[in-house]
Amino acid sequence: MGKPAYPEAALLNTARLARRLSLPDAAARAGVSHQTWGRVERSDGNRAGADTIAHMAHAVGIASERLASIATSESDNHLRRAAEVLREIEMQGSSGSEFQRWLQSQLREFSDEERVIVEELLSEYQELQQSNARLMEKIVVLFRQRKRGDHGDGPGAAAVE
Repeated sequence: MGKPAYPEAALLNTARLARRLSLPDAAARAGVSHQTWGRVERSDGNRAGADTIAHMAHAVGIASERLASIATSESDNHLRRAAEVLREIEMQGSSGSEFQRWLQSQLREFSDEERVIVEELLSEYQELQQSNARLMEKIVVLFRQRKRGDHGDGPGAAAVE
């Protein structure tokens, strides 16, 4: 009798096929070799690292909650760790407001001292988001000026600085 399949194998295969991705295409999206992807889908050899599983799941659109839900036992901390890594990947690509909502939901787990620090960091993050929005608006203005034929060397150039 062969070694049992890891639970992530079938999920990754199903998600890849649902997205109509070839194995090499999915592997490229995840930043792994197609050989690695194939071994993971076949549960061949050592189990892939949590980070690798997380990046593979992200490449085929598996949500962190879904990945965590396939942990087959209380002791399957490997998949739980992969789901945590995937959640971080999701947060990096998410909108600022989603990140802020998530962070606010996590604050109850912090001590009062830690909460103050996190709230200060969140305030700094919000300031950076506002600064980024202003920079993006300046870029849009520049593109609009260029489209109109004003290449920024006239009197309107100072308006975007």
